[in-house]
Amino acid sequence: MKIAVTGANRGLGLELVRFFLSQGHQTFALARNESLALKELAEEYQTGFHYFKMDVTDEAEIWNAAINIEKALGELDLLVNNAAVFPEFPGKDIEELDLSTYLPTFDVNSLGPLRVVKHFLTLLRKGKEKRIVNISSEAGSIAKSWRDCDYSYCMSKAALNMATTILLNRLGKEGFCFRLIHPGWFSSEMGGSGAPITPMQSAQKVGAIAVGVWNENDPLFMDLDRKRWDW
Repeated sequence: MKIAVTGANRGLGLELVRFFLSQGHQTFALARNESLALKELAEEYQTGFHYFKMDVTDEAEIWNAAINIEKALGELDLLVNNAAVFPEFPGKDIEELDLSTYLPTFDVNSLGPLRVVKHFLTLLRKGKEKRIVNISSEAGSIAKSWRDCDYSYCMSKAALNMATTILLNRLGKEGFCFRLIHPGWFSSEMGGSGAPITPMQSAQKVGAIAVGVWNENDPLFMDLDRKRWDW
């Protein structure tokens, strides 16, 4: 497959790029900044690996990335919208919130994927698979809401979930397929050091879902074991 991954310079995004490359897929890593790990991947995979600077809040950069992907690959089979921020970690009580961080959180987590789909749509229409995976979170589930803080992250992921259902309503008739995946709690700058799994372990399962067989009766919002996650 020909694949693009946003937020690819570290954490889950980086490990997804590594997984896709190891499986022989042409993979375009998109991130605001190129990391040492991405440079090492470029050295390891002389062919199949591509990197381009892209901030999901900057439409000009997204458009430029789409042009570069078209030049390099001609089309896309799979887009993985992974880029996200969690500025409230650790969470604060309602009386201590800095609400100035909220619009930037929605800008990345909720609107970012829409911007990327907007500018990558032509590439995806040319692809054979027409797959879009949006990395969601259990935090975006209203039915399973348990937190008493972390408002902006939870709200932004719930908004991403709604956006995905609308995209499916609009693009499903063209043969596009979508998955919202809760990637589990993994160790990272966002998830902390106490998580039960690593980004690599999460990426292996997310990646396997992304490039595996998609059945019509699969849930739209799922966990790492392909089980339905409550909205």
